[in-house]
Amino acid sequence: MLHGNILDAVKYNALLVFSVPFIAFALYIELNKNKYNQLYVKLSSRQFATTYFVIIIIWWILRNIIII
Repeated sequence: MLHGNILDAVKYNALLVFSVPFIAFALYIELNKNKYNQLYVKLSSRQFATTYFVIIIIWWILRNIIII
């Protein structure tokens, strides 16, 4: 991904490739929480964190099943 080859990066770890822009967006919202208060509250909620954690665990399991 650092070399600009997005397709190969998706083959190795698609979740990381899709998470990087999301993390950048979340950081932007964090830095501008006064301007985007409702979105900040949703991104900071326990429910959102739990959902994202479950997605990571499911991805981890499915990736290992498919590769092996």
